[in-house]
Amino acid sequence: MTLISTKIIPDLQPIENSVFGQYVESMLEDGDFNISNQVSSKRRWVVTKTYNHPDVHDNGLAVFWLPFFGYTKVLKSFSLPTSLGQARGYTLAQVIANLFYGLLTLILLSKIMQTFLQKKDSTKTLFFLSLGTPFIWYLIFHPFSSDITLSTLGALWFLFLIINIKNGSPLRWFLFGLLSATFFAAKISAVFFLTGLGSLLFLKRKSSLKELIKKALLPFGLGFTIILTALLINEWIKYGFVSYGYFALLNYDYYLLGETLWGPSGYLYVSPILILPIFGLLLNCYRFKLGDEQKIMVFLGLSFVVKTLLESLTFNGNNELGARHLIVDHTVICLLSLSFYNYLVEKFDKMGNLIGNIFSLFAITWMLIISLFYLSSNQKEHYSWGMSYLSELSSIVPYFHLLRYRFYEIFLQFGIGIKQLLPYFPLLLAASTALLLIFKKEGIFSEKTAKWLNLLSISSAGLYLIFTVTNFLQNPVNVEKQRKLGLYQNSIVASGMEMYQFDENNTQMLKTIKYAKLKGNSQIEKEVTQILKIYRSKAVGQIVLDPAQLKNGLLDGSLSNTIID
Repeated sequence: MTLISTKIIPDLQPIENSVFGQYVESMLEDGDFNISNQVSSKRRWVVTKTYNHPDVHDNGLAVFWLPFFGYTKVLKSFSLPTSLGQARGYTLAQVIANLFYGLLTLILLSKIMQTFLQKKDSTKTLFFLSLGTPFIWYLIFHPFSSDITLSTLGALWFLFLIINIKNGSPLRWFLFGLLSATFFAAKISAVFFLTGLGSLLFLKRKSSLKELIKKALLPFGLGFTIILTALLINEWIKYGFVSYGYFALLNYDYYLLGETLWGPSGYLYVSPILILPIFGLLLNCYRFKLGDEQKIMVFLGLSFVVKTLLESLTFNGNNELGARHLIVDHTVICLLSLSFYNYLVEKFDKMGNLIGNIFSLFAITWMLIISLFYLSSNQKEHYSWGMSYLSELSSIVPYFHLLRYRFYEIFLQFGIGIKQLLPYFPLLLAASTALLLIFKKEGIFSEKTAKWLNLLSISSAGLYLIFTVTNFLQNPVNVEKQRKLGLYQNSIVASGMEMYQFDENNTQMLKTIKYAKLKGNSQIEKEVTQILKIYRSKAVGQIVLDPAQLKNGLLDGSLSNTIID
C-alpha cells in the first residue's frame, strides 16, 4: 500500500499545503510550532505580530504522527535514504502514518460494529461505507490529510465513551477528558464528538443527576480544560493574543447548504451512500425510547449533522473530493448505516437485503466515476470539474490507462521499491505487528481495552503538554534567530484575525465567486464580491508593517488573484 500511495502522489496536490506534517517537522527540528521556516517563501508573505506563520490549522496531530516522523529523523541523522518515488523525507513518514491509522480505523470499526450493535452484515456494511465515501481515496490516493488519523481517534473516542458508560470511575472520566481535548487539539472536528455526552442525561442509571455531574461530567471537564488551556497557550504564542484560528473562518453572510450537499462536489452528490446514516439517525430517533443503544446513536449522530451545517458556512464550490471532513465521523456513519441496513432486512427480509446491496453497489460505482473525474481534472482546472459529469465521460478514459500504467510500473519496479523501503522495514514491521495484535484481540469493550485507553490518554496528553512547554520556551528564541537571518524582511506584520487568515478567507471567497460564475448564480457572485471587498478593507487595516508595499495590491485584489490561478 505504501508503494501504491507513493506512485499516485504525482497526480495530486498536498492537502492544506501539508501544514500538519510541517507542524511535526517544526517540533522535531526546531522545538516549536512556528512553521514559518518550513513553508515556502511565497506563503511567508504575512506573519503575526509574534512573527509566527498565521496558519489556521491545529497542531495537536504532532502527538500522533511523532513516532513516524521521529523514525525518519533518526534515519536522516545517520544519512540513510528516506525517499520512495515522489515521497521524500517526512512526506514518506506522513504516507506511512496515514496508512497505519486508516487500517487501524477499519480494524477497530469491524470489532465495534460486531460487538456494539450485535448485528449481522457488519463487515459488509463497513466495506460498502469505506468504498462509497472518500475514505479509501484519502487513505491511499491522497494521503496528506489529517482526517484519516482523526477517524482512528473517533473510533477510540467511541470505545472510551461506551466503556465509561458501563463502568466509569471519576479518574477514568478525567482521563477521557484529557484524551478528548487532545483529539480536539489535533483538529477542531473532534469537538463535535462531545454531542455524544448528551446521551448521559437520558440513559438508564442508578445514580442521580447530581452524582452524574460530580463523578463523570466534572472530572471530564477538568481533564478537557487542562489540554484546552495548553492549546490556547499555543494559539496565544502564534497570534500574540488569545484566540482560536478556526473561529475566523466561519462566514455568516451567505449560506450554501444546498451546494454543500448536492453541488458537483457535494457530500451526497459524490457519495450517495451517505444517505444511509441519515436514515439511520432518523430511525434511531423514532426508536429513541427503546433502549440506551438508540439514545447513544442519536446523540453521536448529531455530530456529523452539526458539522455539515457549519461546513456550509465555509463551503466554496468545488475544492476537494466530497465529504472529506466526514471521514472523522466514519465510526458514527458506519454504525448508523448498519442500524438502518438491518432494519431493511428485518422489515423486508431478502428484498430489503437486495435493495441495500443494489443501492450500495450503485453508490460505490458512482463514487469511482466521480473519483476518476477528480483525478482527470486535477492537472487542469481545479474549480470547474464536475459541472457536467455525464457529458464528459470520455474525458476520464485516458485515466484508466494512466492508472493501469501506474499499477504496472509498481509491479515492474516492485523489487526496487522494496529495496528503497528497507530502511523503513523496522517501522513497517512494528506497525504491522501492532495492527495484527489488535486484529486478533477479543473483547473490544473489555477492561483490558480500558487500561490501554488510560495509557493512551496519559501519554498523548503528556506529550502535548511537553510540546506546549518547548514551544513556549523555544518559539521566541527561534524567531529572534530567524529575524537576524532576514527570514521576514519582506513579510507583512499584522495584528488581527482578518489579516492573519487573509490567505484562507480571501481564497475561499474567490473560489466561491468563481464557482458562482460557472453555475450562473449572479446573486451569490454579487453578494460575495461585496463581502470580499469589505473583508479586504478590514484586513489591510490590521497591517502593522508593510516592508514590501503589498497593501494596495491586497486591497484591489491584484495580488490575491494569483492564489488560485
